[in-house]
Amino acid sequence: MGSNLGFISLESAIRSGEKIIAILKEWRGEDCLIPCKCPRFNSGEGKGIIMDSVRDKDLYILV
Repeated sequence: MGSNLGFISLESAIRSGEKIIAILKEWRGEDCLIPCKCPRFNSGEGKGIIMDSVRDKDLYILV
């Protein structure tokens, strides 16, 4: 299988994300977790920074 699958797991869903990624890694033989950061501003608003390219990927974001 190609590496056209990507998962981003936010902090609120990290436990569920780890379980899903472990199953997919065993099944597909590859890690499909995409590293990201979600810093917060002083006002409480946040932004998402995706650390890898997601071009040509089916992307799932776990919130």
